[in-house]
Amino acid sequence: MIFAGCFFAVLYALHLVSLMMVAWRCRVKPVLYSNIENEGITLVRPLCGLETYSRETLETSFIQQHQKFEVIFCVGRENDAIVPLVRELMVSHPDVRSSLLFGEERLGQNPKLNNMAKGWQNAAFDTVVFADSNLMLPVDYCC
Repeated sequence: MIFAGCFFAVLYALHLVSLMMVAWRCRVKPVLYSNIENEGITLVRPLCGLETYSRETLETSFIQQHQKFEVIFCVGRENDAIVPLVRELMVSHPDVRSSLLFGEERLGQNPKLNNMAKGWQNAAFDTVVFADSNLMLPVDYCC
């Protein structure tokens, strides 16, 4: 009987220790990266072809709450169907720094990465965020 009581006491103690470890790991941790609120952010969006909601998703690139940001659209070819829409959106948002880059540098086998490389190379800011063309970005995506 004493052995059973000690056994369950040890199990209960182990359970409490594991609960404390979980609580410790789930605590709110301080942010380890620099405060990007005062820094600029470059948003890179690789594009290829028109999709059903291209206008709506790309429009969200221009309505970010961040104080200082730019948008770089990367397209493989100048005759891509998405190009007129991107140019129209850039004209309708003159207050947002944006650019449209063409061409693919062959860095590897992945065409999307080849397409995005020029955005990385032409980024004006140290913080670069990549977002696919079919993502509807919340206004605080770059914050």
